[in-house]
Amino acid sequence: MKDKKNFLVYLITTLTVLLNFFMLFIVRSGNENIFSNIFVILIALFCLKIYIIAIKTNQTSKMRPEFYGILFLFGVSAMRFLNRIIQVSDAINYSIIIVFLGGGTFFLVIAIGRISTNIKNRK
Repeated sequence: MKDKKNFLVYLITTLTVLLNFFMLFIVRSGNENIFSNIFVILIALFCLKIYIIAIKTNQTSKMRPEFYGILFLFGVSAMRFLNRIIQVSDAINYSIIIVFLGGGTFFLVIAIGRISTNIKNRK
């Protein structure tokens, strides 16, 4: 189970980086900012590094938010890539944006909650 999940994390991170490289160099329309793609690549690699450290130190509680963060970045990158290739209807775009913003906010609140409980436990 753990090896399947690790393979999935590596695969999703690789796909996220590849999609952003494609958007950075191949599927550019010329009027967008390239720093958003570079930022997503850096965040995906940062989450992967934290995930690898959590695996090595056996901290399973830290693995889940990074896994969902990498999955979130892949979903956003896939939607951006799809919108650059074909025109997707606004209803689908808005619903996906709501889902991703809701999920991102949820995981951000969980991370802040864990950080605050760790600070309280240290005192």
